[in-house]
Amino acid sequence: MNEDETNYSPITLPEVTEEQKAVGINAYDLLNEAHDEDVAAGGDNNASGKNEEKMYPTAVSQADNSRSYRNEMTKANTRELLEELKSSLKPEPESKVEEAKTKSLFNIRTGSDKQTEASLGKRIENREEIFATQDKQAEKYKEFFTRINTVVQIDYWIGIVDGLIKDGKMREDQRAEIIEVAENKRIELQNKVAEKYKEFFTRIDTVAQIDYWIGIVDAMIEDAVIENGSENGRMREDQRAEIIEVAENKRIELQNKVAEKYKEFFTRINTVVQIDYWIGIVDGLIKDGKMREDQRAEIIEVAENKRIELQNKVAEKYKEFFTRINTVVQIDYWIGIVDGLIKDGKMREDQRAKINNVAENRKAEINEGIGNQK
Repeated sequence: MNEDETNYSPITLPEVTEEQKAVGINAYDLLNEAHDEDVAAGGDNNASGKNEEKMYPTAVSQADNSRSYRNEMTKANTRELLEELKSSLKPEPESKVEEAKTKSLFNIRTGSDKQTEASLGKRIENREEIFATQDKQAEKYKEFFTRINTVVQIDYWIGIVDGLIKDGKMREDQRAEIIEVAENKRIELQNKVAEKYKEFFTRIDTVAQIDYWIGIVDAMIEDAVIENGSENGRMREDQRAEIIEVAENKRIELQNKVAEKYKEFFTRINTVVQIDYWIGIVDGLIKDGKMREDQRAEIIEVAENKRIELQNKVAEKYKEFFTRINTVVQIDYWIGIVDGLIKDGKMREDQRAKINNVAENRKAEINEGIGNQK
């Protein structure tokens, strides 16, 4: 033992178990702080080469004369604090709650300043008052979470609770009860959102809106973050199926309405060209999901029936027209027109024979001079 060490009476320090270290109860830290401050203030720099355990007596002595600790610490109150700490330490906490209570006394947020003897001692002295305040704070937050009206607020205030626990204003053992209330509120809010969207999808009036709002629902579910077994999204994955069922039923309803509209529309078309154009529109609507492929056949059947009806009208018109032609040249010209109409689909190939028959009969009449008398 060197001369420096013989001049001071070492302090008997409490035994600190690993379990106690885990909750932040380490009396040695206080003496280390005293030593660090003293060295920073120009104390015995030679002490820095000693092993940690042998530095404690020197640190206590030097703390007495340190400028930074002159008005904050003395050897006497350091020993008093250590004795207070020793009396508060329990080798085996009686329960998790007691362990959490003890830990919360040492959760002091000081920013860049170190935990001082005075602040720590005061918390130990007023422990029961602190515990009572923590209990009141916890009850306040449990009640508060029942009044929150958005999931985003729940996540924000859970963060606040965690900060209060870190600061020692609430305890870790209180967190579970608060989180249970918060998560129950989350489920309640998620259910309300899901019900709102199920009702909303029954009022949508276009397929495009359905696709857009399904995207919104998916975004809300994708916001979910699994943490501690809870889902932090505005809706849950298990709610999606019911919402999508309502949405898809509405989609079918809207598609059926569109299909019925087009079936009725094709009965009113008055040219074959319009039929072809609107069949193209129908195919586009099917591609966009506004009608279904299985609806196309019924619509096309109506359209083709209308096509036949229009072609028959055109054919009858030309058959009657050929009975009034009075020159063979005109007959040949209009037979060419008929061939063009058949090529364009405005008449059918099976109608050509009847029209040609009328045209040939009229041509015979003209050649015999009967046509000139008419």
